[in-house]
Amino acid sequence: MHEKLTRGELKTMVLDNLRQNPRTSVENLIQFGIERPLGRSLLNDESQMVLEMLHELSNANIIMHGADRANNKWPWFGVTAYGHDVLSRSGPPLYDYDGYMAAVAAKVPNIDPTVEHFLSESLRAFQATLYSAAMTMLGIASERAIILLIESYTDAISDDVNRDKFRLRISGRDISAAYGRFRESFNSTRGQIADDTLPREFDVHVDGVFTFVRLLRNSVAHPGSVPDLSNAIVYANLQQFVYYIGAIFGLVRYFQGNKITV
Repeated sequence: MHEKLTRGELKTMVLDNLRQNPRTSVENLIQFGIERPLGRSLLNDESQMVLEMLHELSNANIIMHGADRANNKWPWFGVTAYGHDVLSRSGPPLYDYDGYMAAVAAKVPNIDPTVEHFLSESLRAFQATLYSAAMTMLGIASERAIILLIESYTDAISDDVNRDKFRLRISGRDISAAYGRFRESFNSTRGQIADDTLPREFDVHVDGVFTFVRLLRNSVAHPGSVPDLSNAIVYANLQQFVYYIGAIFGLVRYFQGNKITV
């Protein structure tokens, strides 16, 4: 009895084959791209997963029905021009929902469920080419992550009086103002944080992404006109977001286990 392949293992084989054979058919993909390297036939459940993956890739505009003029209908298919570009990129695979969320889980094992939920919604919206919705959901995920960072920092302040003073300074502030107050205090305590915890180029990986995502989210949530959001802009933000929340939740984990003097 052969051990059943996981969805991730099958997805890797499908994508690798598409990079090598961008114009093919469902049966050729299964027979020559998967079964021949495996040395066995796919189980029924495995074949079904492959078909579901192809459906998802079609919805994400990675593949299209028809390989060429002579084979212009399903089950023949080909990688689109956009698909060629996406498949050649490095970083978290935005066209692959399971792969992206697995990359997030590996990078941020202590991710907050609310952040994970809205990030998931953002990715789904991006894959459906709903870029305004994708940025709105990403903005909510970002704000939640920053709130948790500020809360963990506040709780880590060792002196009760100083902790209460700081909490009063950020109380009732909108997220931008609260983050500004946090940064003022955080900058004075950075020397107390272990080097392997503090993100390199904090201003780029946290400050820059937080500000840019917030501004884009606000342009969608409070529009004066139709938002001008391209695939490239949302794609770049979703890719960078994995590193962004990795840096944030690394600090959250540190503050949950260590005290700081303010």
